[in-house]
Parts: sequence; structure tokens; C-alpha cells
Amino acid sequence: MQRSHSDFQYALEVLQSEPAYLTDPGHPFVQILRKNAAQYRAISGIDIVGQDLALVANGAGSVGNVISRLGIPIINAYGCESGNVHAPNEWLNLKTIEPVFQTYWASLVQFCLDGEH
Repeated sequence: MQRSHSDFQYALEVLQSEPAYLTDPGHPFVQILRKNAAQYRAISGIDIVGQDLALVANGAGSVGNVISRLGIPIINAYGCESGNVHAPNEWLNLKTIEPVFQTYWASLVQFCLDGEH
């Protein structure tokens, strides 16, 4: 893309890009993770993901677009409670690390043991 202005000229060149991807909300792993996130939230009393596991677009950088080409479902919206990402005073609620880890761990084990994939 090239533009010119009376004071200067410039050109933008795309050096690298990755295609967007979409995770199927009906994928077995997504369903397992949704169920486990809701169960762990109820047991722990820690509200990590609100009312439901959101499947939303993610503007932050991710290797999801590369991994998704292998048929692996990508869920970027479920994680630790945090704020001011990549900005001054970025923070992470340490109390949410363990429940998020346990939710993913239990979901991966269940997905692998189901063996229908």
C-alpha cells in the first residue's frame, strides 16, 4: 500500500500474516472444557470465566492460528483473571492459576481417555 501526502510519501509492506481460524463450539474438547470449567467454578467459588466459557475472537497474539491447522481446537478466552495486558501495571490474580491449570489438565485427560477422536 502506498500513499503520499504533501509533506511525505510512505509505503506499507506486509512482511508476515496468518489466516484467521475458528474453533468449532461443538468440538468434543470444547464441550469437555466448558463442562469442567463450570464444575470447577462451582466447587472453587472462584469466578474465572463469568457465567460460561466464552468462545470469542482474540485480538492478542497467539499461536492458535498455526496450531489450529493441525485440527487442534484453540480456546484463547479461558485463562487466569488478569488486566492491563501488555501495559503499565499489568496484573494476574495468582489465586486463579491453580483452578485454570486443573480445569485444562482434567479436560485434556478426559479428552484423551475418551478416545473417540
